Amino acid sequence: MLLETALTICLTTQLPCEDIKVELKPLQRETLGQAILYTTGRTEIRINKFRYKEATQHQLRSVLVHEYAHIQTYAQGEIKSHHGSAFRKNCLALAKLHNVSQTTCRAHIN
Repeated sequence: MLLETALTICLTTQLPCEDIKVELKPLQRETLGQAILYTTGRTEIRINKFRYKEATQHQLRSVLVHEYAHIQTYAQGEIKSHHGSAFRKNCLALAKLHNVSQTTCRAHIN
C-alpha cells in the first residue's frame, strides 16, 4: 500500500520517482513523515513505521502529499524555507489533486 500510494502521488509531479526512496523508519512518535535531502542531491521519504500501522489510507495520502511537496520545493531550489510560500503552493496543488485536506500543508500534521 505504501509504495503504490507513493508512486501514484509522485507520478503527478515532475520528480524522478524512481530516484526517490520511500521507506518505513522508526521516527519520533509525533512525526508522521520526513522528506530528506542529502548533500549529494539524493532524496528520500521516511514514514513513521509505528504510526503507519494505525494510519488510514487518507492519512497516508496526506503525509505523502506533504513530503512530496517538500521534495518538489527542494527540486525548485528552495532549500532553506521548509514551509515557506513555495512549499505551500506545491503542497496545496498536490492536496487538491489527491483530494486531501489543505491542512496537510501546515508545518506539522498529526
